Amino acid sequence: MNSAEQIHNIFEIVDKDRSIQLSIDSLSRGIDNYHIDIRLSKKFSSNVKKLATLLISQVSVPKPKNWDNSELFEKLRSSYLDLMTVLIHRVKTDLNSDAICFLQFATTKYILQFVRNQLDNEIRKVKSRLSENRNRGSSEALATDQRMFWLKKNYDAILYNVNKQIFSQLQRVEERQLSVIRDQFLGEDYKFAADALINPLLYTSELSALPLLLNEYSMWSWSGEDIDFIDLNKKVESLFSKRIRELEIPPLRNEDEQRTVITEIHDELGGLFLAQPFLGQAEDTKTILTESFNWFEHPALVESLFSLRRHSEKLSAYRKEFGFKKWWQKRGDIKRLTKTLKAFSRLLKSKKVLAQCLASHYMHRSLNPTIMEHVDLKIICQFLSGNITVAKVQESILGGH
Repeated sequence: MNSAEQIHNIFEIVDKDRSIQLSIDSLSRGIDNYHIDIRLSKKFSSNVKKLATLLISQVSVPKPKNWDNSELFEKLRSSYLDLMTVLIHRVKTDLNSDAICFLQFATTKYILQFVRNQLDNEIRKVKSRLSENRNRGSSEALATDQRMFWLKKNYDAILYNVNKQIFSQLQRVEERQLSVIRDQFLGEDYKFAADALINPLLYTSELSALPLLLNEYSMWSWSGEDIDFIDLNKKVESLFSKRIRELEIPPLRNEDEQRTVITEIHDELGGLFLAQPFLGQAEDTKTILTESFNWFEHPALVESLFSLRRHSEKLSAYRKEFGFKKWWQKRGDIKRLTKTLKAFSRLLKSKKVLAQCLASHYMHRSLNPTIMEHVDLKIICQFLSGNITVAKVQESILGGH
């Protein structure tokens, strides 16, 4: 097949598989001979503390206001830019690119730990106050109890809101200033770093937390149970693997894998163990960190493959350039992709998740922000997907006052 035909071949997706490997063998271990000790700049850590503490106080109430935090945001961006610029430039002196990409995750870990600790401290304070009020028989016990209930119910919503605001500032720096520096000193192989540092999956305490699904992905389960996603994902993988044999889709989790892996993992944030139901047991990686991705895990590649209108628009020109036989083959490929999408739609309908997935995906683009301030996102999604009536929406609004 010549290069021109490859360009027009629907299934010739560039970079179908992508592997990431970081060696941290050159980094010295700390006093426990396991962790790698990292010192962040005092300016950056101080700005994170101030901003996170302020944001938690602002959003951990039923009806948060719109505050102007631009000054603190600017300070965080400035200190992050300074910190990362100094780190990346060390590739010219005492660090290699792998080590730099590993060390920069310290900023992400620090933010996530501090935000969660601050929120947990707030809950502990309310719990202590509740105990004191009950012991004294205070009339404030009921209000304090309601405050405790609200904080626990909205735990992940608060985490998501605060982390989203902080990491959005880091993302702005990455896109506007650091991308050029990364390309110059680290090269193409390390472009994944920025996306990994600011992954929205990090924003909540659970991978299936409703605030995360509603704001970043799609609402595939009202209960938010991991098993719902795992079951649905298996069926989706099977469907696409059978219908598009040209492109391999390795399963997220290998069910035939019976080996027992002995691990010694310090998982302080709980991320590895949260991911195990989806990905299988985490391996012990003391010096080499590896990860691989296939085309099905890249939204841009999936979107490109199933851009049926774009493929169809090029058919006539394709026939003139490559002849009837190639045109007929490509036309058949487009029909097969169309049937695959229809089968995918039927699968979602059979699982009764199609309407809510569509509703949760599009509602942020069309809903008035004022409405979203007064109605829970889950309630809006349930209404738009036809699962509840207008009366239920009104009831939820009245119940919030």
